[in-house]
Amino acid sequence: MLEQEEPRLPGVRLATMHRAKGLEFHVVLASSEKQEPLRKQGWAKRASRRIDAVLDVATPLSVLARDPWWAEACARPAVVKFVVETLFDEKGHVFELEDAPWLARHPASAIASAWQDLCARAEAIALPASLSAFDALVAATTSNLGDHVAAHFRNELRATMQIDVGHDGANRGANRVLALGASRTAALLAVLRASSEPLHRDELARRVGIERIGNLPDEAIVFGRGTIGLREHFRDFDQWRARLVPAAVRIVEQLGPERQWHTSELLDELRESHDIPEWLTAYGLGALIKAGSELRYLGRFRVALPGSRENESRVYVHEALEELLVDAGEPVARGVLVTKLGSRLGASEIAIAQVFTRPQFVRVDRERIGLLARDVPGGASAIAEAAAHVEAVLARRERGLSEVHAHEEVRALSPDHARWTAELTMSGLRADGRFRFSTSGALGLATWESTRVPTRLELVRNSLAEAGGRVSAEAVLARIEAYYGDRPSRSGLLSLASNIQASVDGDWLSRRPEDTA
Repeated sequence: MLEQEEPRLPGVRLATMHRAKGLEFHVVLASSEKQEPLRKQGWAKRASRRIDAVLDVATPLSVLARDPWWAEACARPAVVKFVVETLFDEKGHVFELEDAPWLARHPASAIASAWQDLCARAEAIALPASLSAFDALVAATTSNLGDHVAAHFRNELRATMQIDVGHDGANRGANRVLALGASRTAALLAVLRASSEPLHRDELARRVGIERIGNLPDEAIVFGRGTIGLREHFRDFDQWRARLVPAAVRIVEQLGPERQWHTSELLDELRESHDIPEWLTAYGLGALIKAGSELRYLGRFRVALPGSRENESRVYVHEALEELLVDAGEPVARGVLVTKLGSRLGASEIAIAQVFTRPQFVRVDRERIGLLARDVPGGASAIAEAAAHVEAVLARRERGLSEVHAHEEVRALSPDHARWTAELTMSGLRADGRFRFSTSGALGLATWESTRVPTRLELVRNSLAEAGGRVSAEAVLARIEAYYGDRPSRSGLLSLASNIQASVDGDWLSRRPEDTA
């Protein structure tokens, strides 16, 4: 908001005088030893008194220019800046405030500090709150800066507000501030605070003017079935807090005082001994815990007992996993890692599953997880060589590769690559942004619209369609093997057939009678 121009040191070569309607404003570009005699001259003493009269409060030069004495000088901000800052030894300061020159006894840094203080104090006000509360805050913050700064700060602050104009009950005629900030999060909170009840995600998105609701702000509470609200929508909030939070503390103390807990874990434990309605979710329990100090809320549904140095901040799942692998010094079985993670922190099943797909980790084989930087034979150079080779193969083929075929391509590159498993091959390539992957276990180039490898289900469907509704099981299995390098078991083939309303009868795959046309 504030920009302070670097002072321009005076030269020694020129003297100028400006006169206009009572203004006698001599500007002498002189060396410092010549400035003291200048201050004793009559014009300088008169100018000093005029300047002193307006310096106590910050004022735009455009306002000062209404006085004929100031008019011409204000057309030349650099002149005013030189006189007040250099000739009169920083009697005052000229600075830019929203691209306009202002004059004040205070430097620009004081105005900036006041604005930062105002913003911090405004953010500390619990919302919703009356607009008058923020106006009072502006007045208190700018009491020594003057009305012009107060008006400017008030306008700047209001530009960041989501305001609800009171129209009913006790709020009639009063303006309520629902949120601060122009972000989507602020708009979302404003809509929720203006609502008398929780809103469904779709309705909330419509009122905010977006297609879908993504990540929710910490203040939001999910009340079930896509319904989102705030603490003020939480029925009997204080009673539920008094009932559940002490019980949650006892669970943490008894079952894992050094551990970081996920609110969903605590809720499951609490449901064993408390009759808790379905609408009270892990979000709701988190809101209850955040309202007090018995447990420290670490963000993203993670809580811990206060006082433990290790639990001063939330431990991220990927950081904990990486630490476990570093300490082990070698790849570790996935099940062992999940158990060790669970002993240190609570996380949702989705978070646990997703963490193993992060690029710093690799699946060394069917069981073990390792570190990309440590547990890949041949290291970074082998990974780069494999990625370059697969990229060239895909570009030449113009269609994707299955996991088996990608592994065959890579393992022939060198003795180091020959030690790679199929799982390690796909993990190593997954960290490279040049590739895309499908859930069926195929990869293609990221620039393609897909991996260009049909799914197993598509292969079965196409085989039936091309054969007129009846095809040999062997032909279907061979077709799948050609694409994926392996064959489904008979039970796997039965499952695929069932998904497209087909049946397996001995050696043949057929559409069910009701589906034939």
